[in-house]
Amino acid sequence: MPPPSGHRALSVALAAALVAAGAACSSDREAASAPAFGTVPGTVPTGPLPPPLATTAQVPIDTVAMVGDSITVGSQAALEEGFGTLGLDDAEIDAESGRRMIAGVRVGSGLEAVDEITAAGTPDLWVIALGTNDVANYLPTEYADVINALLADIPADAPVVWVDTYLEEYQDLSSQFNDVLRRVLAQRGNATVVDWASIAAEDGVLTDGVHPSGFGVQEFTRRVVAAVDSWQA
Repeated sequence: MPPPSGHRALSVALAAALVAAGAACSSDREAASAPAFGTVPGTVPTGPLPPPLATTAQVPIDTVAMVGDSITVGSQAALEEGFGTLGLDDAEIDAESGRRMIAGVRVGSGLEAVDEITAAGTPDLWVIALGTNDVANYLPTEYADVINALLADIPADAPVVWVDTYLEEYQDLSSQFNDVLRRVLAQRGNATVVDWASIAAEDGVLTDGVHPSGFGVQEFTRRVVAAVDSWQA
């Protein structure tokens, strides 16, 4: 299928196809409010973070915007504190449970959130934590188009930090999405991927196969903040 002429057309076409197909989706779980984040017992490594998955050139970072789904909703307080330790006290976090990348099914899409943020002013760096509600809603052959549609509304000179995905119920699709994500961001350049998938599968990190436990929130935050810090001059 040849790519549509613009990302708006892509969003409409893909969303319509998915509704017609009646695809089962992870967004049904995500659309509900995130569960309580109590610490779940388990032994999880807390050693050094993995190296960045793309080369970063350090630049002045004064403003950050993060767009996410319910994983970010449940981690927002920790993220705000973490960004504060980097001197980013005014970091903007726009997160909605059930949010998808470009399809606004029940809540505003990530693309809409990006457009609203850029309308008010362009941040120095973007953090995108989306894809969890998309991996089971598109064919793997469609992943690149959807990721690129969102990236198209982020200025090319703005660094992007994107958190990869892990869903226990859709591990293979999550892995395929993450592979495509890395290829797309490598082609874009000026981007890094936060490796969430490798730790999310460990005991005690998730409460329900998707959402972080108390420890998971800490680890999610630690990885995101470290990735942002790697860009700071």
